[in-house]
Amino acid sequence: MEKNFEISMLLDTYGSLLTERQRQMLQMHFDEDMSLAEIAELTEISRQGVRDALVRGEQQLRQYELALGVLERYNLQNNIILELISLVKTDADKNQLLERLEKLRIITEGTDGI
Repeated sequence: MEKNFEISMLLDTYGSLLTERQRQMLQMHFDEDMSLAEIAELTEISRQGVRDALVRGEQQLRQYELALGVLERYNLQNNIILELISLVKTDADKNQLLERLEKLRIITEGTDGI
């Protein structure tokens, strides 16, 4: 996953767990593609202060994902759903469909799926 896209996804998933200021700076940088200088001017802190806040925020988002795995589970579910759609379109046999559905059920329940 491209870094900016990955951070944006993590921010959408876990952003509410960050401080308001961290969340805003991460959104400005990764979602709005603003430079450190632009963010520093708007927030009235140094570029180094912005950089430090971004690094800490990224680390926190990655720690949340490591602990909770919400985004990973979403990606697994999405991939299985795409496989199911493909299998249905190609008129796959019933056993293949049932295997994929069972895998999706396990991931959705959060037991043994990851």
